[in-house]
Amino acid sequence: MKRLAIPLLVAFALAPMTHADSWKLRAHDEVHRFKNTTFKYTIDPIDGGNWAKFAVRVYRDNRLLGQYASIGFEELIPSPDGSLFIGLSNSGIPGTAVVVFGAHGGLLLHVQHDVARFDHCDETITVIRDWYLVGKDSLQFGEGLADISLLDCRGKRVNLLDTVAEAYARAAAEHREWRAKHAAEAK
Repeated sequence: MKRLAIPLLVAFALAPMTHADSWKLRAHDEVHRFKNTTFKYTIDPIDGGNWAKFAVRVYRDNRLLGQYASIGFEELIPSPDGSLFIGLSNSGIPGTAVVVFGAHGGLLLHVQHDVARFDHCDETITVIRDWYLVGKDSLQFGEGLADISLLDCRGKRVNLLDTVAEAYARAAAEHREWRAKHAAEAK
């Protein structure tokens, strides 16, 4: 009985995690309009919906200003003066954590979850990457990009660029630890 009980306990414990990381992507277009600037976010499924082509197109007065592949966001928030557009995501698909566009459609910042290691409140192996509180009230603008703050997933107000820098530093430290561990094992 003990031989059967342990695998069953492991299977039940892992069941929520495997479900949390399952997904089926569907064709989807989102259009975000801000005065004369429009963002079209497209998800084009491939491989039966297990993956997709992600694209963001930026238009001003119906003229294409920029087109970017493999970028996604859950919310897109403009600065009050329309000079910046901040895309944020708590999802590991397609991997974008933060994206910042300028008023003329240029990509000013693109931070990936798998390159920067944010301080997550909840995380699964693929899909969930909760690092900030969702909602337009979470983001606050100052004089420029360096003065933008948001609420982290614990409800603490933090500077966006400082948080990004800390995420890159955390990723670098974890990589150094991993490399040192594997170098020691190889000896």
